[in-house]
Amino acid sequence: MPQYCDSKILELNWFHWLLATSVPDLEMFRQLGLLWTKVPATIDMGKKPPISDPLHPKRSHCIALGTPLWFNSHKDKPSKKATAYINGKQKHFTFSNIEKIIDLQSNSKIHKLNRPFIQTDEVIPLLTQKGYIKEMNSETTWHAMLEDVSRMCHGISAKFNLPIEEQNDLKNDALLQVTNKLISRKLVYTPGRAPVFNLLTTTIHRCMYSIMNRNNKQKQNIFQFASDLQNGVLPDTMRSLRLQKKIIRTK
Repeated sequence: MPQYCDSKILELNWFHWLLATSVPDLEMFRQLGLLWTKVPATIDMGKKPPISDPLHPKRSHCIALGTPLWFNSHKDKPSKKATAYINGKQKHFTFSNIEKIIDLQSNSKIHKLNRPFIQTDEVIPLLTQKGYIKEMNSETTWHAMLEDVSRMCHGISAKFNLPIEEQNDLKNDALLQVTNKLISRKLVYTPGRAPVFNLLTTTIHRCMYSIMNRNNKQKQNIFQFASDLQNGVLPDTMRSLRLQKKIIRTK
């Protein structure tokens, strides 16, 4: 089977897109490159270690400033406050306060400006050790996914040996259907199981066969309509319309 894209990169982008769109309120921190997240490893693959599920309803988060801010989320909502440990004491921050703190003009002590490399030297290694991953913003991962899916639709549509115009229509219709399935979560992969490339190619083939069957049926109906007219046969729809006009005139 031809490889239209790198399946591992596609899977990584899909994972991060699912993760990001599950809690959209945190997009600001993703775009700033500050959001780190840990999801439970609940997908059991037998002999392999359990794999993290991007759609698990419970997650742990960290905003990786000089002083890390910790909080959780449930389903699509983050907790109302984040917690930081300053001089051994807990301090709570609302998200409106956090937005002010991360401003470039802020001189908050939470940044630990006297230790400019604390994030790369201490905070991020600690997060990595604890199993946190740096989140990617949803727009970047979404467009990367669509580029790969579009290449797959283009490659698969070319195998049907259709005229170029019909091939483009088939590719675009299939891409639209797959896009809608992704957005509605009707098409979701399970990490660690079948490669996402196989899942998507199967889905695209099914969409294309469905589109072609629909188009062929429409062509057959048009040909039948034209043949009936040539033979002087009045289609049922036209009979019903003529009958309705007679009824209206008699009223």
